[in-house]
Amino acid sequence: MRIFGLDHVTIECPDGGQEKARLFYGQALGLREVPVPQNPHRPSIGFQCGDQEIHLGFVDPTTFVAQERGHPALVVDHLSAWLRELAQIKVAIEEAIPDPRCHNRCYIRDPFGNRIELREPDTMRETTMDQAALTV
Repeated sequence: MRIFGLDHVTIECPDGGQEKARLFYGQALGLREVPVPQNPHRPSIGFQCGDQEIHLGFVDPTTFVAQERGHPALVVDHLSAWLRELAQIKVAIEEAIPDPRCHNRCYIRDPFGNRIELREPDTMRETTMDQAALTV
């Protein structure tokens, strides 16, 4: 027996925030919405994230608590470009302590206050297209 992967992670959001969620995860982060199983008492939205998915599970807004410590960590390229784009739409960016496993990282918050990490591994450093264009 073994565990060989991660299929999805679920993030709780307050019910009624579905459109805000679609704007943030779908438009701001550029994730493609995908169908997920629906419980009639707990609506969900899913987004493709690489080979995995992020599911947003909507809960009673009076009991919702944003995740401070638990969070998904999204692998991105060109982190500085991401940060410029996110700053333009007023997404707050929080510094993260250094991690020797990646070149750069930070935290952002979804519209409900849930923490999301953005990580740029050394293998995706911003040296490809940007510098190549300058040398042509």
